[in-house]
Amino acid sequence: MTVVDVYRILPGAPPHERETLLALATAARDGDHETFGDRSRQALGAAVDRVRAELRGGELTECLAVMAHLRTGLDSLTPGDLQTRRGLGGLFDSRRKRLRAFRARFGTVTRTLAESLDDLQVRRGALERRSGFAEQLWNDLRASVLDTDAHALSAAAAADKDAEHPLAKRSRLLADARDAAVGVLPQVRAGQNADGEAARRLKSACDALIEWHSEWRHALGLEGQKGAKRGKPPSERIRPDTERLTMSRDTVRGILDVAARELETARKRRVETDARIEAFRRRI
Repeated sequence: MTVVDVYRILPGAPPHERETLLALATAARDGDHETFGDRSRQALGAAVDRVRAELRGGELTECLAVMAHLRTGLDSLTPGDLQTRRGLGGLFDSRRKRLRAFRARFGTVTRTLAESLDDLQVRRGALERRSGFAEQLWNDLRASVLDTDAHALSAAAAADKDAEHPLAKRSRLLADARDAAVGVLPQVRAGQNADGEAARRLKSACDALIEWHSEWRHALGLEGQKGAKRGKPPSERIRPDTERLTMSRDTVRGILDVAARELETARKRRVETDARIEAFRRRI
């Protein structure tokens, strides 16, 4: 059986150089039949292990925890607290007093939210970098797949139609490992797509939080309190529009909720992807 007899092209793969296959077939015939292609198969397994290790990060779970903290902080800021109580309670209450208290609570809450937002930005960057690095992992795995494919084809050619020849058995072993690794390739893309979409959702959530903070500071009369005015209380004649504040808060909460659902979907997809990769790895 010649190399041409056993040659086949993997989907989307460039054809092997004939000279490369002939050289491998010669090495298989003249070398140790029982170990031919072991180095290639081991490299293939190592490439799959790298894929699994890199794609198993817990960034999505951590992002969900940070977003839950942000959501709790937003829920604690209720614009209705700016309204003076009615009835007897209102006799000992005032709009100015409530405004001062609300501003103080806003400042306390947003300081912790700012830390969480910074944390979320860092994790978003990690997701973006991992999504980019997945491209290199895919290319490295594909190269290992092609190398194992060449060894499998060459072993089959050197066995020369003898199904019981040790090289025929090696060819089948290498072909099984190659096919398993081919199944991992789309899983790399699935993980990469999940990370990319999660990073985009996180960016929209972070942008919305920054815009919300700026809008509330302006609505509460807290802008322009630096420099020469530092230490002086902000104007208390302002009357914040509670409907505008509520709408702004509800909008950013909605964006956070959508992002959290997308991240949870991406997290589940990543868990399923990891399980499939593990199953393919056992066959290599």
